[in-house]
Amino acid sequence: MRASIFIVGEAKGMPRTRATSRRGGGVPGPAHAYMYTPTTANGWRYPVTLALAKLASEIGMPVARACRIDCTFYFERPKAHWVGGDYKRIRPTAPVYHESKPDRDNLDKLLLDAAVAASLLTDDRIVCLGEIQKRYATREPPGCLITLETDIGPLTVGELYSEELLNLAVHPRVAPGVVYATQVGNPSMAMTG
Repeated sequence: MRASIFIVGEAKGMPRTRATSRRGGGVPGPAHAYMYTPTTANGWRYPVTLALAKLASEIGMPVARACRIDCTFYFERPKAHWVGGDYKRIRPTAPVYHESKPDRDNLDKLLLDAAVAASLLTDDRIVCLGEIQKRYATREPPGCLITLETDIGPLTVGELYSEELLNLAVHPRVAPGVVYATQVGNPSMAMTG
């Protein structure tokens, strides 16, 4: 099964947990430490959770096995990316990829946590594959395109691995101290010891 959804909005990453200390109610004594998660991403997390809940209702049940989720985050282009002030033509030198914050791992974390909260996934650890892109929007509005694929099939070994590496008799876990190396463009593995 393959399903896609586009969520419009300004994508935010999952904020880092923070620590603070404070004294309680003016009572003298030591300060107490508290951990909290900032609410800066709640404006994005809420529509993401609602959209993923809608997708979950269309699927009919939470995904409970290995799956793939591809995410393409689209960010608003700055005014400097446009020719003139007409917002109709993008400068040829304008970048395609969004290189500033939020970090892609924080974007992915918020999205997967929202997928679990929306009962789309039973747990975010079942997401085994997926591509994450951060791009500037061109014709589409800022937001995120999410594609879920549940029929990912068996994982195949890429051509980078040689038969020698896959032989358990010479596998690094069996033969400690053996280092395997490869050259770029050469699929055969060279063994050094």
